[in-house]
Amino acid sequence: MQLTVTAIFVEDIEISKEFYVDVLKQKVAMESAGAYVSFESGLALWQTKMATETIFGAQKKFDGHSFELCFETETLEDDFKKACDAGAGIISKIEPQPWGQMVFRMFDPDGHIIEIAEPLAHTVQRFLDSGYTHEQVATVTHLPLEMVSGFAAEAE
Repeated sequence: MQLTVTAIFVEDIEISKEFYVDVLKQKVAMESAGAYVSFESGLALWQTKMATETIFGAQKKFDGHSFELCFETETLEDDFKKACDAGAGIISKIEPQPWGQMVFRMFDPDGHIIEIAEPLAHTVQRFLDSGYTHEQVATVTHLPLEMVSGFAAEAE
């Protein structure tokens, strides 16, 4: 399993992005319309309202730790079973996210949010295998077209 992202929840993506770019010299890797920004370093900003609704549902307000550690794994179902068997505080079963990636979430022993996800390349390939064009996959996943095309080329 590989740590892929540390996502910090922020109120205003643009203000936070400007701070991380201008003050901390982070380089933007990907953006998604005021909801999410990832940097080449592996740090990401996720708009708090969208993050908490995605993780906990629209009905629940979360007042805990304002970040999420994101891991990718090739063995999502096995890892979900291991987490359940270990008594981890499961937040959600394996389910698709608004951008199509399959994930589950749990709390670590100190209450930090941990996301375990299929690799984004698998998400892209699943859409391509079901007949989506590269452009449609980019739209659905909010990934840059170049990234979608890169994942597709790697799979060939």
